[in-house]
Amino acid sequence: EESLKEQKLPISKNMISKINDFHNIMSIRHAVMIVGESMTSKSTIIKTYIDMIPKYYERISIKMDIPNPYYKKGIQHKIVNPKSVTSPQLFGWVNQKTQEFTDGICSKILRDYFADSESN
Repeated sequence: EESLKEQKLPISKNMISKINDFHNIMSIRHAVMIVGESMTSKSTIIKTYIDMIPKYYERISIKMDIPNPYYKKGIQHKIVNPKSVTSPQLFGWVNQKTQEFTDGICSKILRDYFADSESN
């Protein structure tokens, strides 16, 4: 609710439920795809979640006296519009002659995340 208030958005049980559902999915998945009709709060859910999670874990870390995993960085995220590129551009492709893999957008993002996490 705090994050919705900061964004000056109305607070409804439906929106809270959608954000909780998104949180539950993100707790068991590394990546998700949100699809739906226009104006159904997809972007709002993502923005609110990204804003909310570091604050949520800060409260938990204080109560339990443990480090907050999001203290310095917050949540690393990238938003990709899959309709704006082809499937090979999105996921990568293998050159049939050389058998070399060329990164697509998603594989490049993941490689960058892993490289960043190894350096920290």
